[in-house]
Amino acid sequence: MWTTQRRAYIALRRHKRDTFWQNKIDAKGHDPRQLWRPLDALLGRGRAPPCDAIGAVECRLFFDGKVDGVRTLTADAPPPSFTPAPPGCSMFDFRSLTVDNVVTAVRALPDKQSASDPFLARLLKDNVGILAPFLVEQFGLY
Repeated sequence: MWTTQRRAYIALRRHKRDTFWQNKIDAKGHDPRQLWRPLDALLGRGRAPPCDAIGAVECRLFFDGKVDGVRTLTADAPPPSFTPAPPGCSMFDFRSLTVDNVVTAVRALPDKQSASDPFLARLLKDNVGILAPFLVEQFGLY
């Protein structure tokens, strides 16, 4: 009985999703620009409105608080334990990380965030070209 209900639920969701998008296409099909707007939003390609509430100081304070929170929560934790690599296992092929590697990796991140992390992914992605050289230099990644 549960399986039957689950299948009915999945079929209903699929039908509602298909109907929703078909109605969007029918309503906006005459204008390609209007037709692509909901699809861009669905794919996360829309721009988030600029937010003046988050500046450099707020960003630094937010991340300082996150780091302090992790340190507080792990202060009494036992030291980490490591398992040695099996015999014959080796890593000889290391390549330097470049600014382009960092920019590419950050731009590949999804355009989403959670309420617990209010830092806008779009803000990071829009400014990664400016920030990447400092990150690479600061963390000795090259």
